[in-house]
Amino acid sequence: MLRPKPKSIWLDHIVLASSNIEATVSEFHQLTGILPIFGGSHVGRGTCNYLTSLGTNSYLEIVGEDPNQIDTVTQMKAKGIPLSFGVDGLTSGQTRLAAWCCSTMNPSTFANLPEWAGKEFDMSRKTTTNDVLEWSLKIPGNGTTTEEDYFFDTINSGVFGVLPFFIHWKDVYQQELHPAQTSPIGIQLKSLCLEHGDGYDILVEELGRLELLSTDDGGGGGGGGDGIDMAPSLTVKYSNDDGLEKKGRMTALLETPNGMVVLNENGFSKVKIPTKM
Repeated sequence: MLRPKPKSIWLDHIVLASSNIEATVSEFHQLTGILPIFGGSHVGRGTCNYLTSLGTNSYLEIVGEDPNQIDTVTQMKAKGIPLSFGVDGLTSGQTRLAAWCCSTMNPSTFANLPEWAGKEFDMSRKTTTNDVLEWSLKIPGNGTTTEEDYFFDTINSGVFGVLPFFIHWKDVYQQELHPAQTSPIGIQLKSLCLEHGDGYDILVEELGRLELLSTDDGGGGGGGGDGIDMAPSLTVKYSNDDGLEKKGRMTALLETPNGMVVLNENGFSKVKIPTKM
């Protein structure tokens, strides 16, 4: 049985967007030693996912164009409707850490999230065992409940691209069907780091309001270069690196059977450990 964290909101999953999902899954397997399993198709939305557990309550979702929904993808592109997480805007062979998602089991908590969390809309998909997963989503920055809500752009969305989106699973925990439980184990999410320049104070304030932040880090709070810790293993840092003032960056560190692996806007790779002199 899953053991959700005592906090009312916790990290549910991180999303790796791929221009070629089958190739990405193969490369991820070779690098980490863990083969993600096919989760299912997002019917009518042109995408599918592969999943691997990242611990008791969280998982990695690899998202890409669904080879079994070619007609849907073609129709969406003809109408100018982008695919989820901008997967159709990636260059050939490109992968990127696109988003992170927080979950709550409390319907009231989900309903009363801050306004920036967006409007609620429902989704569902079948698993490979024909179970039906149902959930509600809220996407930061969305002000309507139209179909386009889920096709958000995390590349050019400012601080909204670094804030989490939110999920409320419907009976998934009770049925023991949460992807963290049904996906391959062996990888642990060690850390997720959020960096931003102009949006740093917003991140600290809003994530603090959701009680995701722990200021007991010795860093001194807002604006400090040491960052602010988020339980567990999550940090927010100020960065004035080129481009990060407006865009921001997410970096996840995974502990895998083949060593430490980093996920960011450049995809995923082994962590290089400096050679001792």
